[in-house]
Amino acid sequence: MSKRKYSVEHVYSRLFTLPSFRMVVFLAILSSVLLSIPYCLLLRINLKLALLLSLSFILMSFLSSLMSNLLSKRDPQMKILDLRRILALVFFSNLLSLILLIITVSLHYITPLLDMEEVIIFSLLTPLSMRLVVFYGLSQLNLSTVFLSSFFHPLFLILPFIFLGFLTVSGFLKFAFLTLIFFLLFLFFLKRIRTKLGKTDTIKLFKGFAANWILGSSNILESELKKIAETVDLPITIIQALDESNRVKGSVIISPIHPGPFRNIGSSNISYELIDSLSSYTNSPVVLLHGATTHEYDLVSQDDVDKVKKAIKKSIQMGKIIKNCSRPSNVISDSCSVTSIQLQDLIISLVSQTNGESEDISFEIEKELNEQYKGGERIIIVDLHNSFSEKGTPVYPGEKRAYMIIKAILDSIKVLDKEVYPVSAGFSHKSLQECTIDTIKRELGPGGISCLSLEIGGEILIILSFDSNNMVRELSTFLAKRIREVLSGKYNRVYTAIATTDTHYLVATFKETGYYPLGSVTKHEIIANIAEDLVKESIRNMSRVRFRLISIIVRDLNILGSKYHILKSVIGDSYARLKRFITIDVPIILLLVIVSLLLI
Repeated sequence: MSKRKYSVEHVYSRLFTLPSFRMVVFLAILSSVLLSIPYCLLLRINLKLALLLSLSFILMSFLSSLMSNLLSKRDPQMKILDLRRILALVFFSNLLSLILLIITVSLHYITPLLDMEEVIIFSLLTPLSMRLVVFYGLSQLNLSTVFLSSFFHPLFLILPFIFLGFLTVSGFLKFAFLTLIFFLLFLFFLKRIRTKLGKTDTIKLFKGFAANWILGSSNILESELKKIAETVDLPITIIQALDESNRVKGSVIISPIHPGPFRNIGSSNISYELIDSLSSYTNSPVVLLHGATTHEYDLVSQDDVDKVKKAIKKSIQMGKIIKNCSRPSNVISDSCSVTSIQLQDLIISLVSQTNGESEDISFEIEKELNEQYKGGERIIIVDLHNSFSEKGTPVYPGEKRAYMIIKAILDSIKVLDKEVYPVSAGFSHKSLQECTIDTIKRELGPGGISCLSLEIGGEILIILSFDSNNMVRELSTFLAKRIREVLSGKYNRVYTAIATTDTHYLVATFKETGYYPLGSVTKHEIIANIAEDLVKESIRNMSRVRFRLISIIVRDLNILGSKYHILKSVIGDSYARLKRFITIDVPIILLLVIVSLLLI
């Protein structure tokens, strides 16, 4: 079994969706009729009674669904269990009853251990276990309401047998006794799969996942994640290019906050939110760059994202002005390419992984780098995050990869030009709505594509940032080559930094892969044409600028921290437990139920 099999993304993206309401109604009716036919044959009833039983099954299925739906409206936080989903559950319940009826009837004719009354009871009641799991797993209802909602269907289906005289008083007592057994088994099931995680547990987390997947509601899961969050203070760097009139021409945000964990939970869409917030506030383009960060720095709630946006806006006029900067330097090692640039006492190192071994660069590596560096300036690592590989893993301090990255950055700083030059800057941006290619909308988040061009001392640095979750390795090389070909005749040297924001807005959106890295669906030539147009546009609007450098600390942010690894392993472990329970425990339980039927 592959490691990916039980990943959070795998479990999350496999939650099924249902057909239309009309189709669900048809399936509920069809399954009710199909279920009634074997009972009619077994009980040898005439056509009139057979039709009556079939109609009764249909009526009782819908009546029980209406009653369950009425109870489900007591759910204080979400409305997942609407009538469509409850009727779909009727369809699955009836199919399970039909399968169990065939099994128990076969057992009845092979050996007279079960009489016909027990066959009816067992086949109708057994789906209660599945209904209990669904009602409890997808709602915030209390246990007694869950049991009652789940119990309506088998109870209503057995009523026609009582009214038609096919079930005795002792049979009904057996039915009640087995109902109690199933409820106790359900409690045992919960105990088997529940794993505590701080002040929450896996069942509460799964309910949050379900609410987010089915309703798009993040509140329940985020409230559970807050219970296990760690609180930290994180630095954010904003660099604004000011034109001669002191107006903001464009901004760059470098953040150690990691997008994640997925979809609309926490900071998953923080790249777009920060781009949109600052762009609207300054009425100018924004380039967001992925700092040194890993999933441990996922924000757990939208409240924390709003806190970051508010802190940036509050400090937007507080930075110091820098008029000149160094020309870029570039160093290529076996594992990465580093382009560094110095703005007074700040050095920004743009790191591009070249071998696909690395997924993220830990924030702790940036701390270690600054401890080792003796030059006096502060170094910020930008992880360009542009080399997707399924084998890629985060880089943490102490690893050989971390040593190689730090060495490459320090080497790039050593060869920086000590002379400083005036800077001309140009910005351009293309929103997702402006992208007319359908395939790219599966690879690109709402932040679209941003471009920054910096001309320094006759050399030019092009930074292209795509709001996507990584890109295939070949694409970043292809784009860099195209840009150099376009600009090589105009500048002494062309530096390129092809980046992604690592947005997790699209993660677990597509069933097969969880998400599509940029370039895995859309042709590279199409993306290159878009990139070339953005580069040319940014150069057309290029003008002399000064920089406003803003460094802020956002305090008391709730992140997943060390719980991220625990969360992934716990969810995976619970999924494995659930599968084991279904494949091993359930057959044993059914056998025990049959034995109990024989003993009463």
